[in-house]
Amino acid sequence: MFNRSGAWRLFWTVLAVIWTLVLVAYGWLNLPRARHIPHEPQFMSSLSSEALAIVRGDYAPAKPARGEWSEVPRIVRMANGARLSFPATTTDARAAVVAGEYNQLLQTEAEQQRTPYLLVVLVVWLVPLLGTGTALLLFRRGRGAGQLMPDNLRPRTEYSPAEGDHQLHEGPPGKVA
Repeated sequence: MFNRSGAWRLFWTVLAVIWTLVLVAYGWLNLPRARHIPHEPQFMSSLSSEALAIVRGDYAPAKPARGEWSEVPRIVRMANGARLSFPATTTDARAAVVAGEYNQLLQTEAEQQRTPYLLVVLVVWLVPLLGTGTALLLFRRGRGAGQLMPDNLRPRTEYSPAEGDHQLHEGPPGKVA
């Protein structure tokens, strides 16, 4: 036999599992990561003095003779897509030092953003589940166990006498009109 109450419970359980899976996927895909953190000017001021000196060109040798080096600044792309400009004489090793420190700053920023992000995702997951659960609980308490429709909406059932019963009944069994 099909139990209406059990069917609704199964429906809401499946819906809750689907909601959980959707939010877990959304949360994982949008989790703050270093490559998603946009460049901000304060990152440059957070670099070490050695890295700042490399970016400013303090380690660059005096102007080389014509033809040895290009005068065009060297552009290096960071992990988040930001492009930092270095003097033309900057070596790969020195650019790698700056890129490593910059990436470490991005990782730190991403880690700081993860906790508030996960708390928001948790609230977005929990509020609809608790709201739906509370509404269903109140619905069940108001209706009685297993009763899905209020009494005034239930279809009326008339007493029909059994076969061989020749008396007219206008009410429940036992009352004769």
